[in-house]
Amino acid sequence: MMSAFLPNILSSDNNNLLARIDSEDIQFVTPLREYLEYHGCTVIVNSTKNDLALYQFACGTGAFVKSIISDRMLRAKKILLIIQDNTLLYSENNIPSSIKIVYIDTQYLSDTQIQALFYFFFTSKETLCDLRKQKKQLVPQKDDRRETKGNEEYANKPIQTLKPEMDMFYKAHHDNTNLTSDKHNISTRNTNKDLDENEIPNDRLRINNLIASMFQKEVAEQSEYLFKKKSWPLGKLIFFGINIAVLFVVVYVGFVMLTLGAFMGSAKSMRTGNASQSHMFLRVGSFAIGTSKRMFPLIAFTGNILGLENTIREGERLLFSMGKVEEALTDFEGIIDKAKLFGETLLTSRSSGVAQSLPLTQAQSLKIDLVRASNTLALAQAEIGELQERSPRVFGNSLIRFYMKEGSDLLTALRKNIKVVDQLLTLYPQLAGFQKNVSYLFLFQNSMELRPTGGFIGSIGTMNVAEGIMQDFTITDVYEVDGQLKGHIDPPAPLRELLGQEHWYLRDSNWDADFATSGQKAQWFYEKESGKTVDGVVAVSLPFIVDLLKATGPVSLTDYNDRITAENFYGKALFYTRSDFFPGSTQKKDFLGSLSRALIDRLTTAKGVDPYKVFVAVADAVAGRNIQFYFDSQDLQRLVKQYGWTGEIPHSSLCENQISSCFSDTVSIIEANLGVNKANYFVRSNTLLRMTLDGSGEVRQTITHTISNTSSGENDIGGGSYKSYTRFYIPTNATLSAVLVDGAALPTRNDTHNKNVFPYGEFMLSGEKAGIYGIGHEVPIGQEQRLTLSYAHINPFIFVNGTAELRMLVQKQAGVMSRGVNIKLQFPSSWNAKATISDKDSVKGVVASDGQLEYNTTLLRDEFLTVYFTK
Repeated sequence: MMSAFLPNILSSDNNNLLARIDSEDIQFVTPLREYLEYHGCTVIVNSTKNDLALYQFACGTGAFVKSIISDRMLRAKKILLIIQDNTLLYSENNIPSSIKIVYIDTQYLSDTQIQALFYFFFTSKETLCDLRKQKKQLVPQKDDRRETKGNEEYANKPIQTLKPEMDMFYKAHHDNTNLTSDKHNISTRNTNKDLDENEIPNDRLRINNLIASMFQKEVAEQSEYLFKKKSWPLGKLIFFGINIAVLFVVVYVGFVMLTLGAFMGSAKSMRTGNASQSHMFLRVGSFAIGTSKRMFPLIAFTGNILGLENTIREGERLLFSMGKVEEALTDFEGIIDKAKLFGETLLTSRSSGVAQSLPLTQAQSLKIDLVRASNTLALAQAEIGELQERSPRVFGNSLIRFYMKEGSDLLTALRKNIKVVDQLLTLYPQLAGFQKNVSYLFLFQNSMELRPTGGFIGSIGTMNVAEGIMQDFTITDVYEVDGQLKGHIDPPAPLRELLGQEHWYLRDSNWDADFATSGQKAQWFYEKESGKTVDGVVAVSLPFIVDLLKATGPVSLTDYNDRITAENFYGKALFYTRSDFFPGSTQKKDFLGSLSRALIDRLTTAKGVDPYKVFVAVADAVAGRNIQFYFDSQDLQRLVKQYGWTGEIPHSSLCENQISSCFSDTVSIIEANLGVNKANYFVRSNTLLRMTLDGSGEVRQTITHTISNTSSGENDIGGGSYKSYTRFYIPTNATLSAVLVDGAALPTRNDTHNKNVFPYGEFMLSGEKAGIYGIGHEVPIGQEQRLTLSYAHINPFIFVNGTAELRMLVQKQAGVMSRGVNIKLQFPSSWNAKATISDKDSVKGVVASDGQLEYNTTLLRDEFLTVYFTK
């Protein structure tokens, strides 16, 4: 949500900024408080002390706001009054210079409204902003005798809604032109210097001057001479003028489209790490927008003659928004260059002998630039969002609408990448061995043999780090280490009974879907088996290896005389790890070990590697649970948990402060391949979530998880029957009403009865807020199977003051490349519903109608669905 415009707070010296909020409803201003804190402000809410704040906000009904004005002197440098009813406190002419007023009638503050508030607060010349959905007449306070007359006169007039000052946009446009086209401006000034300031030139001469300023040719006098010397018929003149105007409009629209397409291509290339292609698109877009700006005065002149002032205004705002996008992309391009330099230093400094302090210095500099770039991108997005909301004429064009929507989504993706890299840089000083030498255990998980945290652990690696630099990285076959375990450890029951494993080893240590537990267990096994200690555990799943190969390019394995690419990796991995080699075979060890060593060598020598692409691959992997962390250090573990990188299965409510009108629901489905094959390469799955909310508050839910095994058996290397132990994480207090496999009731098994039942189901407890229902089952080759759970929630769905909120988290399993998810909500048709996904105000794939809402997506990372209900 931290995406609006707050220039003063963005300065580096922000330690003493104080903001004060006085509000009737603390929950209502929570997004406002979080926004200010994110930008470095210290925020006090409803304090009884008369603290001197830089920014002051009063929020509530007119009576409450007026009481704040009366009881506490408003001494802040900037003051914003947010009024939630129709009370008129000041007439427009009587508003003090330090105060701005916003009228609003919604029950909560959305991201868009937060952006609009701060855009108005810091940039608009207006003193009043009306964000109400229902524009009712404002009524003055009855006891305010000093301004009654003025207020009554003013109340009969509508408040002017927030819109950017056109003078500001014209100034931004001309300032931009001055910066990029000095020679053009000098020529223009020379062309017009003899005109008297009070003289209004005739239309012909004005057109001539504009043409001269655009094409850098002194043709105005020649054109004037032609008009004087040759008298053209009026019809021909009109026809000629219309054709010229149409031609310019067509060319102008073409350049605008080129600008949008180029900037979208640049953002997409940055998102995928293709810096050279991004630079090319950015240069094309910069040329196109520069040409569009130079053409705009003639387009504006023609449009004003035709009475299209509003359309021209919106077109100018479009140019201004694209200028902000250009600025954001240019900043981000500079970030890419710094990221490359930091990556090269980080990966190669051990052998190049650079100063040990250099990586930390570069990391700190890069972090500062990332914050600035993120805010520039946020402002560009705010401009696009404002333009979409307030410029229907421009966005009536479907192609422009498509480009801007796609561009906004790409900017969101870029900001997410920036956020992840910024978080990694925050971790870097703590985990890079600046205080003491540290070592980490890496688990290489084969996702084609899926396990709860990403895949079967076939190989492990150990990395030693000192003074911010990787000292060494060794890779070992897991069976070599497991062979050193002394003693017997009982495995979990499904491993013992379905896999036939009598002992528990490091290779099966990732049985718990919560990596905070599995990582600690893997550390314990490694230290018992090897006698060595480590400071943390990092799990790496195969999808990350594929993304890393995209960053490094093809890797040649001389031992196999083979070339491994991102495109052929899975096929080669299937072939070289096929099941006709016994566990721990030399061929399996050599392939996985050789590939990992080749990748490490490519990264540490920087041979043809783009470090920015590596950063993008890491950012995607941590977001998609394909890299997960566990650390001994409580501070580090707390930090990565805050970032969502511990691979945890959350047991707590998604609703802050346990608000009664907020309903929380978490859905996690975890599969574990116990068939000793690589069948997951051929397995596809999708999940249907049905939730019914009725008027009495009862909540019923049905989860249908469909698994398709496309393997054809012996003809597919690594394929075969898919034997899985699939776990459903559901609320502990849920009441199960049905468990079905392909529509048939599933028998329940416990520890003392029905030992030989298969398939079977069993219920177990996990923490205080979540329970697990496990199903042991098998999907034969070429077949499909449906697992269905139906249950009722004990907690009711409650409305408070006519509003309620549903928060749903759908978790992605580590190692699964993609999984289709379809969410269907049913509720009384008298309810109104609005859905958001994560931090977006609008989402693709959401279909809403009376009494139901449906959302379809491919689960590439955890999805947070929030639905706001009113009635």
